[in-house]
Amino acid sequence: MTGEVPAAAPQPRRSVQQSPDAARTEGRFFERAEDGAEVELGRVTTWAPPDRIDLDFYPGTDADHPTLVSVRFSDEGDGTMVHVTHHPGPASVALWDERVGSYVRSWSLVLAAIEERT
Repeated sequence: MTGEVPAAAPQPRRSVQQSPDAARTEGRFFERAEDGAEVELGRVTTWAPPDRIDLDFYPGTDADHPTLVSVRFSDEGDGTMVHVTHHPGPASVALWDERVGSYVRSWSLVLAAIEERT
């Protein structure tokens, strides 16, 4: 499941609009378009397939002010429960209040898209 979450993001919430795929290579978390253009979305801080991925997350901020995202997966019946925790990092506390509403809306869309795929 860790490899499928970014691809499930609805098109309006993707930074690259042409068939992006998210990848983890040497700690990078990014989307890549068919033309090879990349958008850095964050840095992987924990990669523990198939149960967990933790990120310094750049959308809405930048590499110097990342927020912190933890996504955990657990079996639930015949499916998978996705648990997302998103909070400010030490360098993004001052930015959090003005951006948290956008994060909530975005995660609602992403999680709904994942649910539709299952």
